[in-house]
Amino acid sequence: MFTIDQLSLQLPLYASWWKREWVTCLDNVSLTFATGEVHALVGASGAGKAYWLTR
Repeated sequence: MFTIDQLSLQLPLYASWWKREWVTCLDNVSLTFATGEVHALVGASGAGKAYWLTR
């Protein structure tokens, strides 16, 4: 079993080269994956799927 508990993620959004704001992408997300289940990670090209798979 694999569990993610209370995951939050913020990424920078640059309105201009000198102004950075933080955007909340995930807020307090919890997931549990049981042994034997099959899951897929989907998203647009360039969305960062490979980044999460290599960590």
